[in-house]
Amino acid sequence: QLQVGGGDVALEEFLLGFQTYTRPGLPPMPIAAPRTGSLAAVATAPLDEGYLFFVAGCPEGTRDGSHYFSTTLPEHNANIARANEECAGQ
Repeated sequence: QLQVGGGDVALEEFLLGFQTYTRPGLPPMPIAAPRTGSLAAVATAPLDEGYLFFVAGCPEGTRDGSHYFSTTLPEHNANIARANEECAGQ
């Protein structure tokens, strides 16, 4: 049982609200909070890159925080395939 909004809620019931693939709308509360470094990176990023998609990659089979960015869905799908191949077995 969890204390949520002054009432008791079962954990399973509470977690259902975060199932964004099966439930419409936003989760009941934030799922993450960015750190100062993340906000600074976004605030100073160039605006003219045009990137719409990103996916985490595993260059050399290592999860090192690398990402692949793309401007079109076909490019993004190719990056997903690349990342899946790189990250296999991770």
